[in-house]
Amino acid sequence: MALQPKSALAAQAVMNISKAEEVRKETELIMKPHANWEEYLMPGPTSIAILGELACIAEGQGDFAINLAPPQGGYKYIRYPDSFQAFLMQVSNSGWHAFSIAHKNMDGIRLLSMSVPEQIKMVIKTLFQDDLTLIDALLPGQLSSLKSIADECSSLAKAVDNKFNDVISLIGELLDVCASSKSQYEQGLAETKHALEDLKLRKEAAEKAKVKAE
Repeated sequence: MALQPKSALAAQAVMNISKAEEVRKETELIMKPHANWEEYLMPGPTSIAILGELACIAEGQGDFAINLAPPQGGYKYIRYPDSFQAFLMQVSNSGWHAFSIAHKNMDGIRLLSMSVPEQIKMVIKTLFQDDLTLIDALLPGQLSSLKSIADECSSLAKAVDNKFNDVISLIGELLDVCASSKSQYEQGLAETKHALEDLKLRKEAAEKAKVKAE
């Protein structure tokens, strides 16, 4: 009987925080800033379409090198600096792989999460028991199971995040290299134009000298 006051307090505490309506309202408040899911989902199909366009561009355009001014220590993400076509295919394939991993892992998270509501019900049911010995015996395992699911979902989500970060880093390195290569190409173009102008002036001078000699 000495255990009843403690169990009553535990039951009252659980009742205060686990009423279905209160939990629903609290969840709505928490998720309200993120309720516009369409805004977050729309970039997915658009990105896939862009990756497809990149693959078409890589096949249909002339090729050129982008390693005119390689960074000190070499490239961290780019595997084909000698071929812009090959690099576009690398970006396209990396993006496709990231979306594939995201699709698989998000489905894994969905499957893992399906059992969470029932397990939470079991935890609440356990907390309402009058026997603290029974609570001590059941609760750790139930909470451990929930923690295992949360850890696995977190791991799957982080894997997706890391994969997309790799794609972002790859594209970032591309932008840096393209900016550097553009500068080098523009400098080379300016030098070529200057050389052509100089050659043109020399040709005109030679023709004038020839006319005078005649």
